Amino acid sequence: MRHFLLLSAVCALFGVGNAASPDDVDPAFPGQAQCPLIPQGSTSPSTFACAMAGTGACCTQKNGIAVLATQWIPNRGPAEEFTLHGLWPNTCSNARTGENGCDSARQYSDIEALLEPALLADMNKYWPTKFSDNNDFWAHEWGKHGTCVTTLNPECFKQSPTYRKGMEVNNYFKASLQLRQKYELYRVLKKNGIVATLDKSRWRTTDEVSAAIKREYGVDVQIKCQSGLIFEIIMYFAAQGQGSYVPIDVPSNLRHSCGKAGSKIGLPPKKMTPSELEELKRTIGYDVETQGASEI
Repeated sequence: MRHFLLLSAVCALFGVGNAASPDDVDPAFPGQAQCPLIPQGSTSPSTFACAMAGTGACCTQKNGIAVLATQWIPNRGPAEEFTLHGLWPNTCSNARTGENGCDSARQYSDIEALLEPALLADMNKYWPTKFSDNNDFWAHEWGKHGTCVTTLNPECFKQSPTYRKGMEVNNYFKASLQLRQKYELYRVLKKNGIVATLDKSRWRTTDEVSAAIKREYGVDVQIKCQSGLIFEIIMYFAAQGQGSYVPIDVPSNLRHSCGKAGSKIGLPPKKMTPSELEELKRTIGYDVETQGASEI
């Protein structure tokens, strides 16, 4: 909780603005003359977006808290990696940005046509849907969440001679994938002896799973389960500058949804046959089709 409380305090302290001087700019973005220069690797709350309300929306995200939701779904993605559910900007008061996104003019329906080939391949691998086709899912994620990243608004690219339609879409999905890779949770869990298996003798408590992640990244996360099997892990971040994120604790009101305290939880194997999945549904109630109810 310490990062989240500190972030809130800093936001309140600097809410009247913290504009940069003309000389204090990031040379990587010469078109944004008032963008503050943030030291690389800084985790100071004074550099978080919510503490810098006086800077422009192209320099600092106005929705300065980001939620990274990663999923563990059998037969989706690599055998030993979580896949993405989404990267969702929240307001500085940690409210959602709305059901319909932030820019109706950029509710693109054909996301695949806008994506660079290499990015499209990564999207299919690391950002698969579990319901409809991938394109519809990505269009939903971009329209509802990506359009609310203010540093990706079209006017932020006006100084770029190479701007083309959809460039901001590529940037949003690239940043999301990079964050997923940087904070790849199965690697951390496996390092701590927590592996995908249906052998309950090898399962751990929710506290043990969350503690393994906290040892690695220094923050608390939220774990979601169905019938004792993990299907999603939520991390929170403070947005920083034009595209950086610093991990912070999830809000204290976000509880794990994994049963009674002290009960053991696990991860199902990634590769499972339809009959194996049906057996899990029959015996313990684990049903891939109802995980999380919907994709938001």
